[in-house]
Amino acid sequence: MVNELSEEAMNAVWTTYIEAYPVPARRHWAQVLLLGNGLVLGATGLVQAGFDLAGYFFNLGPLAAALHGNPDALAYFEAHALAVLAAVLLIANHRTAGAGWNWAAAAIHLLLGGANLLFWPTFVAYDLVPMGIVATSGHALFLGLELVAAGARSALDKRRR
Repeated sequence: MVNELSEEAMNAVWTTYIEAYPVPARRHWAQVLLLGNGLVLGATGLVQAGFDLAGYFFNLGPLAAALHGNPDALAYFEAHALAVLAAVLLIANHRTAGAGWNWAAAAIHLLLGGANLLFWPTFVAYDLVPMGIVATSGHALFLGLELVAAGARSALDKRRR
């Protein structure tokens, strides 16, 4: 049976937490998350954009058969290059106060992961389902983490007002 804590006990726990972890330390994990998110997104986007170019121009890489000489390669390359640009923004702004960049990061992963699901038949058609699972799972993981970080930072900002 779970014991219910009194309001006084909850306040004591919260006060202990506030005293043990000053504001900058509590924000730190969300800033590190943004930095890590940006690094992973940027590295992945850069590699994928390289695969897009190699497939289109040199018939190399996981989508070579589909992209070689195909003007539709533009869409693949643009999507992956935009992911790199989004990553640069996350990295450049990871120390910013407030939850804004965590909300932006969550939106980025919602868009990218949602696009993967919306166009899932592409992964099936090119026999890239394992890569699709890894990519979409990564977007879902970062979406969840960034939502938690954004919610925590937003709640902290409201308490400070």
